[in-house]
Amino acid sequence: YDYPRAIRYSNFIDYDTFFYAVEFLPKYSTCPTLRDTFFIVARDSAPLPIVTTPQYTCDSIYEILVDSIPPGFVVNWRLDTTLSCPQDSGCYVVPLTRGETKWRYVNLRYPDPAYCESAYVPVQVTRYGDISAGSIETGGDTLCINTAASEIISLTNAVPAKGNIRYQWLVNDSVITGTNHATFTPSDAFTGAAGIYYFTRQAQDECARGWENSLGVYELAITTPSSLVSQNAEDKVVCYGAAITPITYYDTLGSITPGLERLHWIGTADSTTPPAGIVVNNLNNPYAPITITGSPTESGQFSSILYIPNPEACGGGAFLTDTVNYTVHPELNGGLIEPIIQYTSTGFPLIDMENALSPSGGIGVPTYRWQYSYDSIIYTDILFADTSTYNHTESLSNDFVLRRVYTNQCGTVFSNLANVYFVKVEVEEFAVTTHGRILSANADFVDETGKIRLYPALTHYGEILHYVPYVMTNGVSQLGSTTAKFTGAILFNGYDSVTDKGFEISTDSSFPAGNTIRYSNVTDDPLVVNLFTYDVTGLQSGTVYYVRTYATNALGTTYGQVIRFVTK
Repeated sequence: YDYPRAIRYSNFIDYDTFFYAVEFLPKYSTCPTLRDTFFIVARDSAPLPIVTTPQYTCDSIYEILVDSIPPGFVVNWRLDTTLSCPQDSGCYVVPLTRGETKWRYVNLRYPDPAYCESAYVPVQVTRYGDISAGSIETGGDTLCINTAASEIISLTNAVPAKGNIRYQWLVNDSVITGTNHATFTPSDAFTGAAGIYYFTRQAQDECARGWENSLGVYELAITTPSSLVSQNAEDKVVCYGAAITPITYYDTLGSITPGLERLHWIGTADSTTPPAGIVVNNLNNPYAPITITGSPTESGQFSSILYIPNPEACGGGAFLTDTVNYTVHPELNGGLIEPIIQYTSTGFPLIDMENALSPSGGIGVPTYRWQYSYDSIIYTDILFADTSTYNHTESLSNDFVLRRVYTNQCGTVFSNLANVYFVKVEVEEFAVTTHGRILSANADFVDETGKIRLYPALTHYGEILHYVPYVMTNGVSQLGSTTAKFTGAILFNGYDSVTDKGFEISTDSSFPAGNTIRYSNVTDDPLVVNLFTYDVTGLQSGTVYYVRTYATNALGTTYGQVIRFVTK
């Protein structure tokens, strides 16, 4: 025979084992006979893998499971019918996004070398998608405390991706236990406590991948009836600038939305503005009581009316109100005394202090005092000076100031200051004194007849001394719009007869010739020697004038102090 030779078998149907013995006879008898044996095993063909399809998962990574694998076979995976998985890539481990579907292909075969492979079976894997959490009613309600609340309804129920839906309700972002229902009715735990509550709903299916918020928020406001509890809210009668007893209103609005309280004022610039010096605190502040405090610096009659609304949820009705009346007495004013400036000297009385403008303000029976001071710091009361005017008859030898003190129930106030200046005659000629000395001042002098004189009169040569007059402008009194009274005095005639005396008036302090009027028709005081007055008329109202005294003797004319005054 020709070599090689082969035996071919096909169409194995049964799982079986065949034994074969082969003997090779030599062509020549001298050669040995060769024998061999072998087995042929015919195995059953690979079955289709048993795997559930489609398969579902909630997870992002899913491992496909083959239900059972016959002995002797292994599982082989492919991404599709033609594309094999890379070795050890784990095509049966499938990454998925929510709602995504993927396919894998699997068969069975004998281990390497691979043979007897089954057909590929497609496997569908799907990850569950998101749930629809539904929606609840929006809006809300306002209830009075301890009023039963209505059910918060579900507009659309939640739809699960897997299995059944579970619910939970939240209030102000906190979970309410035991609320696994699509609807919810707020309990007494909420309706019995004032406040504002925001209710929301969440849903979850059996994938349990977290709670999803339903659409909508329900607002429930629980309010209390308004109350008006006041302290020190009686009518006020106070002096200008004095502190009022603070008024306090407690718990005015309870828990309703602020911004509804109103405080209305009567007697002020407008209805929302309190009198000057009065302060209102915490109006429309739900966390603090309303207070009205301060010290009024505006006099008159005022009223404050507080309006507190009662919430509709608690029955509504008329506003709660409280009214307080305020009487603020006028500010104390010490008035005006005149003359503001006057001059005096030894032996001459002061001009009577007049009540040019009466004190005012305050309340109660007034009292008056007069005080004097040499330094405008320390003041001393003048005995028995207790009226609005004062006639000072004492002789003083120093400059001083006077003031009037006005007192009533609202306090004490002072008038303007009136300055009194003391005038001395200044003569410095040397002359004979009663002691025979020659002096110029501060001594008793003698004249040619031997009489005692206050000022130098006779020189040691026997000469008689003469001087111009020494005059004083005492002041201006009884000041009106067109009238005034001038007072003047001759302190020293200069040892000569005074031939003319009187007053000069001008609107210019330099007394120019064209702007000066002289009044010589004066009236001598019947009680005080050398004191004279003049009642002037025809002045211009509200005009600044200057007045001075003059006197004339044989040696000339001299002038007294210039006093400025203003007509009414």
